[in-house]
Amino acid sequence: MDKEFSLTTRVSFKDIHYDGKVVAGAHVLELFGDAITGLALMNDNDEGLLSKWENVNFYQKVNPGDFLKVYARIVSSSRLKRNVEVNAWRVTGLKEYNGNNDLVADAKGTFVIPFVKAKGV
Repeated sequence: MDKEFSLTTRVSFKDIHYDGKVVAGAHVLELFGDAITGLALMNDNDEGLLSKWENVNFYQKVNPGDFLKVYARIVSSSRLKRNVEVNAWRVTGLKEYNGNNDLVADAKGTFVIPFVKAKGV
């Protein structure tokens, strides 16, 4: 079972939600959902259904022009349920390679897969 998935995206000016050109935290949650969907497709050939968020934390504001790298990782699983951790990092140039990026947000979540798609664990 592949237990990790990542995506990188540039935040657009169309994503501005607040004065001061700040992007809504909901946009980061949408990216978390995209990463979890990718993880579900890799593992179960199905998008699954996100059933729960918990411990959602926002640490930094996100601005248009930022590049975000989002990681999703399965931390535990059963036949029909996957518990995941997700985090989003602001990628700034070559800092991606020496570990000096800014943690923007993290969360834990659970997604379920249809019974007919279950592979078992």
